Amino acid sequence: MDQRTRRSPARFFAPLALILVLVAFLAIVSGSGNGGGSTATDQSSTSTSRSTTPATKKKAAKTKTTKKAATDTASKTYTVQVGDTLGGIADKTGVPLDRIEALNPNVDPHAMTTGQEIKLK
Repeated sequence: MDQRTRRSPARFFAPLALILVLVAFLAIVSGSGNGGGSTATDQSSTSTSRSTTPATKKKAAKTKTTKKAATDTASKTYTVQVGDTLGGIADKTGVPLDRIEALNPNVDPHAMTTGQEIKLK
């Protein structure tokens, strides 16, 4: 018989077997990626699904107002980071550059150091 007319089934099954092995490998690797943390995830979802009591709601409201007050206090100054310029600080904070310069007359824009506090309001 002629070799060209007779085809081996291995030519068809070999690529399929390779694909199946790769899919199985990826399934195993992605399944073990959580590091056994499924128990912690289950516990946290159980604890968050509990109903909230009025006392819990009051505590949450107090926490939100406390965070807002802390944000207002923190937004009055800016801590200089590596590579910051006065123009960059003005862009990040939304405070006009001339306002920053007026509030900080002793700040040399060319000699700012990391950690230096800049007044914004």
